[in-house]
Amino acid sequence: MPERGDDDVTPMAIAPRRWPSILVTLVVVFTLSLTGFLFFRDRQNAAAATASRSNAAQDALALATVQSFARAMDLDASMRRAGVVGLRAIGVRDFQSLLVAPLGGALEMGSDQWTLALNGGWACLTWLTGRTDSGMATASLGVCSDNAPLVSTSGVTPVQFRFAEARMAREQLAALDAAGVAAAISSTAVGTLRFTLPALATSFARLSGVPFRSWSTATGVTVAAATSAACLRPTASDAQVRVTLGPCR
Repeated sequence: MPERGDDDVTPMAIAPRRWPSILVTLVVVFTLSLTGFLFFRDRQNAAAATASRSNAAQDALALATVQSFARAMDLDASMRRAGVVGLRAIGVRDFQSLLVAPLGGALEMGSDQWTLALNGGWACLTWLTGRTDSGMATASLGVCSDNAPLVSTSGVTPVQFRFAEARMAREQLAALDAAGVAAAISSTAVGTLRFTLPALATSFARLSGVPFRSWSTATGVTVAAATSAACLRPTASDAQVRVTLGPCR
């Protein structure tokens, strides 16, 4: 397996995005969910002081990959409290198809915990299923208690990791933009919020200085970023709004 130097693992820079002040806090959370590779670099630096640098670096990469998804699950849990749903389904799909699969990783999936084997390292993702803080996730080293060990995976280079992570970020960009605006609408609403289509359309039409385009359709509001598109649709009760990938149809 090729050695990795610390200089090889600088995370991809993400161009700054201009937002209204009400969304600044949400943007910080979004950025954290897409920069798990910083944790990998820190872990690899610490591994240099151990007798098993190679094993520590492998475990760090697996942990960084799971950590990025844990943050996405935490974001989804927070968004659901603001009435915005759908980010978890997007995150699960992209985590499996755009990050784990291209890197040759393997997932052992349980009802509330997943073990990831990647690059010779293992990491465990667990999440809460009760009514309080449901969906909040924790990433840790090693194999989850209810999962069988996974030992055979391909080697991964820093370039491969950065490419897969950047692709996932591009695919999710419009969905995060849409969810952020919907959550901001919820946070400033007076009384019981109703996510009706006219209310969403009016709110998006009033936006200025945002790095995306938006337009209303008969079924929802489409948000188009530079690299992806997403749709916001009110649920049947208008008490929640759902985010899906792709423009509204």
